[in-house]
Amino acid sequence: MNTDNPIDEFRRKFEDHFRPTWEKISLPYGGHRIPESMLLEFFQTLRPPLGFNDKKFTRREVALAITQMNFKSDDEGYLYFNDILHAAFKRTYGGERSLEDIVPKAVLLEEAKARKKLEQLKKKHGKLFKNYTSFSNEEAKNLQDQKHSVNPLFKMLFIGMLLKSWFRYA
Repeated sequence: MNTDNPIDEFRRKFEDHFRPTWEKISLPYGGHRIPESMLLEFFQTLRPPLGFNDKKFTRREVALAITQMNFKSDDEGYLYFNDILHAAFKRTYGGERSLEDIVPKAVLLEEAKARKKLEQLKKKHGKLFKNYTSFSNEEAKNLQDQKHSVNPLFKMLFIGMLLKSWFRYA
């Protein structure tokens, strides 16, 4: 196995700090997940470069960085170890990758052929597909993103506005 891989680098550089930080935050929730409300505390406790345990980062800057990581929680509002570790590594070491980098072109061509055949069938048997609505990949992704997106910056701003208005009218 290549010694210059992300798993070995994680073991050498980050395991001694990431694991205790993760255990401290996740133990009350079973050790494999944390609620989205604890995400800000986790990243503020985790030391750089994966985390923001540094005096130069404000709470708002950390919240903005977490928002840019595009976390998705499950139906109960939890985030899992592998998702958090992947996002932290991607923020630190990775860049933006296009769909073509991840999915081979042959798969994309097959998908395009299948979509074309589906449209032909839709035209041929129009009344059977009367109630059929087709979403583009972007529309489906937007619907999924809206469902369980984690945005601590939005929550901080909302709570701040709520408290200001409460103090103003109390």
